[in-house]
Amino acid sequence: MSDLFKERVLVALAILLCVAVCIVAAWDAPDLSPISVVYSEPESSLAAESDSIKTEGTASAQNTVADGPSSSINATSNHSSAAEKININTASKQLLETLPGIGPAYAERIIIYRETYGGFDSIEEIMNVSGIGEKRFAAIRDMITID
Repeated sequence: MSDLFKERVLVALAILLCVAVCIVAAWDAPDLSPISVVYSEPESSLAAESDSIKTEGTASAQNTVADGPSSSINATSNHSSAAEKININTASKQLLETLPGIGPAYAERIIIYRETYGGFDSIEEIMNVSGIGEKRFAAIRDMITID
């Protein structure tokens, strides 16, 4: 065999090896979507907490929202009226994290966006924040306000 032929065979094998490594790496790569990582409380504690909220009354349920991320389930179940909606133009990072699908990273992005652009003019504008698309917006639409 000639040296040129051997060189071409080696180059072809190197390319095939590179393609195989890329395919294996892509196959085994973790899902980088933040949507797939959702931390929630077990179902049994959800029922107990929602029962305790109903018996304690609205005032104590609103206090639970201010306690932080551990009460995020309580916060999302109580945003039915306009008075209880979270104002995305003024809410703290901890309060934003109580929205479903909004974790620390998304809350930080929302705060950075509103500081950069001077706040939100409509609730739909939250979809301009990186990573917040139509599905995530649909999940929080009824829980947020800009008033």
